[in-house]
Amino acid sequence: MYRLLETWGAPPYDLALDESLQRLVEERGETPGLLRLWRPRQRFVVLGYGRRLAEEVNLEACRRLSVPIYRRRTGGGTVLQSPGCLNYALVLPAEELPTAPRSAQQAVLERIAAAIRQAFGLPLEIEETDLVLGDRKVAGTAARRQRQSWLIHGSLLLEPDLELMEQVLRTPDRQPAYRRGRSHREFLGRLPLAPESLEETLIQAFHAAESLPESLRERCREETRRLVEELYGQKEWIERL
Repeated sequence: MYRLLETWGAPPYDLALDESLQRLVEERGETPGLLRLWRPRQRFVVLGYGRRLAEEVNLEACRRLSVPIYRRRTGGGTVLQSPGCLNYALVLPAEELPTAPRSAQQAVLERIAAAIRQAFGLPLEIEETDLVLGDRKVAGTAARRQRQSWLIHGSLLLEPDLELMEQVLRTPDRQPAYRRGRSHREFLGRLPLAPESLEETLIQAFHAAESLPESLRERCREETRRLVEELYGQKEWIERL
């Protein structure tokens, strides 16, 4: 499996890059899987594909606090990205994961949880499509299935900005049962791990031994620029619902 440790430092480009990687696997059936790990350089809100902006986000707070808003292609809930998150994106040929989205997400989370348990001794569990420490969510997933490939990605919470989250994100209507109506501050936790150590653990867990070749990286960069110009950077896409 290839690995890519790359942050653009501009939110729409970082979001579009995950889709670019999936397109690479989708178009090149012989390309092995890809693991991307990256850390945001700023705070920003990301809407899930089908989530409604006004229902999920406190727009006045985002304006007042200068927190920009974007939308991703995958489903799932609305999140706050910040430098305290370690994001992962796994792109695999479709036959390597179960067909059902929840089962595919859980298969990836089980592998992440097992690696962290073994390396650091943390008693992580899976609840629906979340990674849980105690009774608090410390990672989630979102997924997109194409004909030839899966994209499974999410955020591992190392130092989440819970105070800002309370201000800019509304309490979602759709909640996992184990949340039990808790606020963001009461529901979310953190992984007490150094990002560098966690990155290395995930690279080993997914056997991502080889860096993505420069020729393929440049191809993904070109596709990323095009996706931002046509979609991820467009107000109409972000505010579509």
